[in-house]
Amino acid sequence: MHFYLREFESRNTWYPAFGMEKISSNMTLHGWNQPDKLKFNASSGFFGGAIDLLIKYKFLKNGDKTIRALSANIGIVAKTEGFLIEEAALGNHVGLRFGMSIWIK
Repeated sequence: MHFYLREFESRNTWYPAFGMEKISSNMTLHGWNQPDKLKFNASSGFFGGAIDLLIKYKFLKNGDKTIRALSANIGIVAKTEGFLIEEAALGNHVGLRFGMSIWIK
């Protein structure tokens, strides 16, 4: 299990964010408090969140090489209004993700 806490700052206020990732199921929950209308000068905020589900298929597993493994990834994310790293949409959004991961030593 992996947890994170972080903060974002506007001109006047700090906005906390948190998350939890359950590595075995590759599910991440995000939560945040961000400035109203995402304005830098706002002094009040709103709460939001997201759920991110990811499936990774590992292949080319090399235990003793520089590249330990590769994976093909597919996922879905559903979020409320607000900024989430790696998401282009600032409003409510449901989206698909496709990609690849590289594990190196």
